[in-house]
Amino acid sequence: MIKITSSSDFENIIANMEKHFNNVNQIFQREDKNMERINQTEVWAGETQEVVYNKYQELKENYNPILNSLQTYINFMKQTVSDYKELEGKISSDADNNANELDVNS
Repeated sequence: MIKITSSSDFENIIANMEKHFNNVNQIFQREDKNMERINQTEVWAGETQEVVYNKYQELKENYNPILNSLQTYINFMKQTVSDYKELEGKISSDADNNANELDVNS
């Protein structure tokens, strides 16, 4: 469970998640390029190559759902911290208003 105690700390977590998201995306792209580069070359051809390549194609179908899930989670965290900041502002504003209304010297 994530407990927000500081919006800046939470924003740092989000920035870190975005960095890792980009790293995962780059890894997927590199793997795809590498697989296409070695597919059916003189060095790698035959039944084993076909089986491995077909299995890779199956696994590759998971790349977009993984990236979409990560992006959804990042977006959720961004919305959460935005809502948290809005709540902090509202609480501060309400506290100031109540302090003024309850001030017996005014």
